[in-house]
Amino acid sequence: MNVVEQVIALWARLYPVRSYTSGLSTELTHPGAETPEFVQSAFAEIDALEDKLQGITDPDQRFTAQRLLVSFRTSLRFPQPSQGIHTCGDGAFYILLKGDQQAPWVATYLESVSEVIAFETRRWKDEHFSLEIKKTCLNSADYLTACADSIRKQNLHGPTIQAACKRLRSQVGKYKALFRAPGLETQDVTALLALFATQDQAPHRTPGYPEVLADLYNLSSDASTVAPTIKKRAQQWLAQDMVIVSQLTQEIAPQLGSPHDIGTQALWDAIGVRYAVPDVMPLAHQVATVCNEFAAVHLLDFSSSETVLLQETPSYMTPLITGGQDLAIDYLTDQPKSHLYLTPEKNTSLLTMLNILVHEFSHGFNFVSSARYAPPLLNLDTPLQVAMTEGMALYREFEYYQAAADLLDQPDRDSVEEAYLNLYGATTEEQTLAIQCARLETYLWRIARYLRAIFDVDVHMGEKTYMQFLDWANSTTGLSREFIHGECFSFLSKPGYAPCYAIPGRVFEDAQQFGLRHAVSSMAFNTDASKMGFYPWSLGEGKLWELARNRSVVKLYQTRVGCCDSPATKRYQ
Repeated sequence: MNVVEQVIALWARLYPVRSYTSGLSTELTHPGAETPEFVQSAFAEIDALEDKLQGITDPDQRFTAQRLLVSFRTSLRFPQPSQGIHTCGDGAFYILLKGDQQAPWVATYLESVSEVIAFETRRWKDEHFSLEIKKTCLNSADYLTACADSIRKQNLHGPTIQAACKRLRSQVGKYKALFRAPGLETQDVTALLALFATQDQAPHRTPGYPEVLADLYNLSSDASTVAPTIKKRAQQWLAQDMVIVSQLTQEIAPQLGSPHDIGTQALWDAIGVRYAVPDVMPLAHQVATVCNEFAAVHLLDFSSSETVLLQETPSYMTPLITGGQDLAIDYLTDQPKSHLYLTPEKNTSLLTMLNILVHEFSHGFNFVSSARYAPPLLNLDTPLQVAMTEGMALYREFEYYQAAADLLDQPDRDSVEEAYLNLYGATTEEQTLAIQCARLETYLWRIARYLRAIFDVDVHMGEKTYMQFLDWANSTTGLSREFIHGECFSFLSKPGYAPCYAIPGRVFEDAQQFGLRHAVSSMAFNTDASKMGFYPWSLGEGKLWELARNRSVVKLYQTRVGCCDSPATKRYQ
């Protein structure tokens, strides 16, 4: 194997669930356990590969490989208490998603999961955690249990799997015992926040923060300055966009019959009522079809073979994600596909549904296009992937709103444009109001991403407790604590992830707007950005500006060679 292939093989050994999900591995018999022996061995392999990186002749792939090795080491140095059991749950979930629940090796996987949970229980038993962290662990445990139970129900006549699931449930119970507290297993958000408030403790820094911002997500090369820089930028953008939100609130309120002094959250709730969706999933499929047909003409060039499947979020996943989530599978094979999960109870407003669908479909087409055009090294599922894809998806929300606003003033609309505009209403008057409300919705979702970035720094740097942050965010924006909790809580167990929306999103916006001023169309920019792969952000940011200057960065890797007896490297040489 050459050096690139060795980096991919190491990734597969460190993260067997991701390897299976990608299609690199056809079976999943163990989720991986970060025992001291395993970690020590992994560090030795990382050190050895770092000494070989000069053997990679392509400078972009060499830099990417170097940052991947740094990311591997950082993730092993700073584990999260819910991480191990969540990975076990992911393995069970992807077994179901890929239709392998009756494969002969599944019982072996479930047995190994019990061993991993026993290790995780020993690993964390003497640690002390806040109620918020305990809740993230309980949620991940419930996710695993629900996925394993779904496998069990589809193997009722398989005694080996039945026994494995029984043992797994017993081990999960012991793990959950470390984190239980009275009232903590409720899914009622108001009750949960009240419980958090009663036992709010002093702020404390999360181990590995802010190093993870630089070394795991590559948002900067300087760990000493990255956190305050992120917070300062997010606060500036928040202040700027809150002015726009305030103006829109004053304009929209009388049109909805609301008082002129209505608060931000109350007006958003009123908009949700006006555009309420009685039956979410059927309408979601219709909206997705219309939006994707519009995108194919105006925003993104993709083929019918680039598959993104829309489905309802399973109930056991709803505490773990926000309004929707896109998950790619088989992305290191010739048949990549993506599954978009939409949560009905979080998409009861048409305008919210529009926003979430276009965001998640951006991910889906990004994952599949990148898998088809970029080399495998630029498609590995790691935190380095996050900034590129989340930044793109954030700005895609604004592009759809702006496109609707532009269509209002366009007299010669074709059938695709009419269909998209008609999502906002049947008459010009209805469309004008709905698009104005959509503008407010779009800015409020931008504000939610600024809050996520500030939350990440405030809470993980130990500047505020989680509840102190919620109180500050509520008083600053007028958004409810419950909404802000829903947008931030799932990132509590992923320090460094939350800023990957706002920071890259604003760069994506600036680069695309620069391109438009220099004869680079939105279609060309977005399509090439989707195809080029997931570079580390410090390199990917420059690639976006190259696209804006009409310089192609998408290399076509068409030589077909093997790697690890797998089709994973068919697109690089």
